[in-house]
Amino acid sequence: SVGLEDGDVFFFNDELGGGVHTYDMFTAMPVFWHGELVAWVSCGGHQGDSGSPVPGGFNAKAITRYDEGFHIPMMRIGRNFLLHQDVLDMLAGSVRNSFIFTSDLRSRLATMQQMHQRFIREIERRGKEAVIGGMRLMLLRAEHMARKRLLEINDGVYRHVMFNDEEIAGAPALTRIPIVAWKHGD
Repeated sequence: SVGLEDGDVFFFNDELGGGVHTYDMFTAMPVFWHGELVAWVSCGGHQGDSGSPVPGGFNAKAITRYDEGFHIPMMRIGRNFLLHQDVLDMLAGSVRNSFIFTSDLRSRLATMQQMHQRFIREIERRGKEAVIGGMRLMLLRAEHMARKRLLEINDGVYRHVMFNDEEIAGAPALTRIPIVAWKHGD
């Protein structure tokens, strides 16, 4: 409903919109070939601060997802391969260190621009169908290999306790996080 054009830049960190958790922040950009959407390039990863109550990001005492800082669903933050300054100012103003946040976001944009250019160059060299088919084949092979590897692991329940360093009332502390995984088949 918002339209989509070559050079649009999107940002999201909302785990309900495809992220892992609030601190994983992603940028994405559509790639068009002769007016047709052929792919998306994306760059993202863990960011140290999302404006949560705890400096450095991870709030081990969070009771709800809203205790972890800002949650941005997929939102356009730029056009024509450029960031919108007003949106960048809003995002950077939501964290403790706006310089690091802004530098990281600009780096991700530069990375996506390179990916976009290289993707177009490959289409020009090999043809659209060959490039898209090659990407599809990589996804299918990766899925096959992952399922094959999972079959090598015994079915069952796997338990582990993870500890997270944090600070409680100004003193160093550990938070105990029990983890359980159920494995069946592939």
